[in-house]
Amino acid sequence: MRGEPAHSPSPSSSGGWLSQLSLRFKVTVLLLGISLTPLLTAGFVNINRATERGKAAERTRFAQVAQHTAAAYNALLNRTQRSVQRLARRFPVESVDFDAISGELDRGEGPRASLRGWRDAAFLADTDDDLSMLFLTLSDGRVFYTIPYRKFLTPPSVGQLPRFARLARDGGLASATVPVLTGSKRPVLIAIAPLIRRDGTTAGHLAAIVEAQRLHDIIDDVLRRHSPEGIDRSVMLTDPEFNLVVHDRLHTDPDPVLPRLRRLKGPLVGEVAVEGKRVLAARAEVGSTHWYVTVVAPVNQVYRYVHALIWVLVIVTVLTFIFVFLLADYVATVLLRPIEELQRGAEMIG
Repeated sequence: MRGEPAHSPSPSSSGGWLSQLSLRFKVTVLLLGISLTPLLTAGFVNINRATERGKAAERTRFAQVAQHTAAAYNALLNRTQRSVQRLARRFPVESVDFDAISGELDRGEGPRASLRGWRDAAFLADTDDDLSMLFLTLSDGRVFYTIPYRKFLTPPSVGQLPRFARLARDGGLASATVPVLTGSKRPVLIAIAPLIRRDGTTAGHLAAIVEAQRLHDIIDDVLRRHSPEGIDRSVMLTDPEFNLVVHDRLHTDPDPVLPRLRRLKGPLVGEVAVEGKRVLAARAEVGSTHWYVTVVAPVNQVYRYVHALIWVLVIVTVLTFIFVFLLADYVATVLLRPIEELQRGAEMIG
């Protein structure tokens, strides 16, 4: 029995799918691989490098806003403390009967409307635009005299401040909420200086409330000079206990990132996740007071120029790929033209 005729092998079984591709396509792919491999590698490296450097530059600029604000607050707080200390040194401590004043407050007589022996108090208070109020306290922190005058039945006290014991001895800065004096439940910044008798004991304290508008003017001035437009920044000043003292948005709640930053110590610049959103936070210390300025803004707004640069690099890379593909196709055509002519000649001879 004759065997059945052998079938000729199909192109797919003998040469595989590569044999079905044209020589021009193969040469084009080869040229693309040779030219695009280093090009794409360099492109990705440049994009990553530009992204890292761009973000680092934006973080530096962002941190400078906090640093400039902290420097401005440091100048204001130092100036305020010097003013209060100068007033405390000029105060006639020996001519004021603090024991009698304590008895008056115990009997519910309220604050004194005038204070003999300190006739230049109102004049001194008016000469300092950084201060909105001066007041005197007993050694326990109870207020008995204010400039301008405030009438109250129950004397407010600053003796409940966390660091009052140290402030009572050395003086310094504190934040407190004293609506009886200010008429507002918002915290205020207070500078305190002790009133020392000749025997070295502390008779009471002279304190001043820093003008709230001055605190907000500093934020507005720094943001106007050092912050580009289009970024929704939030600026906060906090005391050593991380209580909010100043917030640039007077009629809104503080930024929700504030409670998360309580766990972080010292200056910082970094991204923080808040309620599913990433924000960039920068914090700078006000001198060596352990008061901090914190600046917060959405990451996508801070890095907007970096993201635009990334898109530009991606578009340039895509256009380069298209150009190289067209060039490779043209070179493949030029290289294969003699081979195609030789092939046609061989077919004619064969």
